[in-house]
Amino acid sequence: MKKIYPFLFLLLLSSGIIKAQSFTWTKVVDVQYPTGLLFDDNNTMWYIVQGTGLFERSGNTSIDHSSGLISDNIISIASDNPLIWAGGYGGITSFDGTNFDTYDNSSGLMGYALYDIDAQNGNAWIAMESEGASYFNGTSWTHYTPTNGLSGDWFTSIKRNNAGIVYVSSNDNNNGTIGILNVYNGTSWNSLGVSDGLNIHNIVSMHVDNQDNLWIGGKALVKYDGTTFTTIVPDTISVYHKITSIVEDNSGNIWFAKQNQGGIFLYNGTDVIDANAPESFHGKPQGLAVNSQGEIFACLETGIFKVVPTTFTVTATANPVAGGTITGAGNYVDNQTATLVASPSANYVFTNWTENGTTVSTNSTYSFSVTADRNLTANFQFSNGIHELLNPKISLYPNPADNILIMKTKEINLSDKKVSISLTDISGKLNNISYTKKDNNTIFINLDNKLSGIYFLNIIIDDKIYKIEKVVIR
Repeated sequence: MKKIYPFLFLLLLSSGIIKAQSFTWTKVVDVQYPTGLLFDDNNTMWYIVQGTGLFERSGNTSIDHSSGLISDNIISIASDNPLIWAGGYGGITSFDGTNFDTYDNSSGLMGYALYDIDAQNGNAWIAMESEGASYFNGTSWTHYTPTNGLSGDWFTSIKRNNAGIVYVSSNDNNNGTIGILNVYNGTSWNSLGVSDGLNIHNIVSMHVDNQDNLWIGGKALVKYDGTTFTTIVPDTISVYHKITSIVEDNSGNIWFAKQNQGGIFLYNGTDVIDANAPESFHGKPQGLAVNSQGEIFACLETGIFKVVPTTFTVTATANPVAGGTITGAGNYVDNQTATLVASPSANYVFTNWTENGTTVSTNSTYSFSVTADRNLTANFQFSNGIHELLNPKISLYPNPADNILIMKTKEINLSDKKVSISLTDISGKLNNISYTKKDNNTIFINLDNKLSGIYFLNIIIDDKIYKIEKVVIR
């Protein structure tokens, strides 16, 4: 029987913002202390248990393939159809569904302790903890060590990007376990570190995302785009120490996990969100995995769990349809920040955002935390010159204007009114402006840094359009 763990929790982000999130955890494999898992090209789950061996999941049954392994002390697993690779302390094994091929020191493998595998196109790269990196071309091994190109003395993760660049992470144990990234272009190695912007200790995991960015985990989470290192989670935040596994879901979110009490987290490009796992994470480099449906699976203490974040849909439409375009609608994780942007078409100006007939914002850019499905409308007003609405009793001068435009009202007391003023050029592009209320009947509109030309000024008072006037800026 499946166990389901629904949770609601709070996360204090580095910005100081507390966010509530909800996730559902479901145990799918009941096994003690699983180490890693993956889904092959047929979406079949394979998993390893350090000290026990290799298993294939068929329906609700686990098939034990441990008998052909060179060692059951397994740390890493990789898939390269039809091969499954499993390695750890003692060597590495490839399995094609029928036959096992094993490699250790006696068959050309360098060293004893294997930590990570990257298998593609019939070949494999492996990270050997104390020795360096090894490449297997299907027949023979080539070894790389600190004596022929690598830097560092503890090698924990290895990955290839779509261009064939090989990344090998290492740590300098003689220099406070500072992290090093070794980069191989097919000819030579280059080592990157603190002087290149990589600020991380104890690297133990890496992941290449769909955009070919490299994500590096250890006592920090760092993104590398091939040129620049960007720290997502700083090295100083202890809750994230020793990130041992990283994956990307189908929406481009980055999931990362720390062993023991560290937890499992989701990074959506803006916020780091605690998924509040019901048990301690127990996985190694492949402790997190994504299946072909985009579902996330994790190795926890008592089994393999599937985690599903609560998501909501934000729908946005233009009124009228010809009035403009909208960006930002889509699916969002619970409490993720959505930003909708309404851009008016030529001869239209943006007026407001409404939901169920109620105004929710008069700004063309509307940001909010998503805690439920939302259905919003961006309203636009046609404008092809000077025209007035609702007997405005509003005057604007000077026009043409230079740096300041003054707005005066008659019989309209602005002291208790909500005022929105926007400026649109003749192409329909919205321009940011600032304005200051000087008294109950006067507003100064700042036109500094605006290019000379013809604009339309849109004045809304208490959600009613009072004036759309053509303004000439000199």
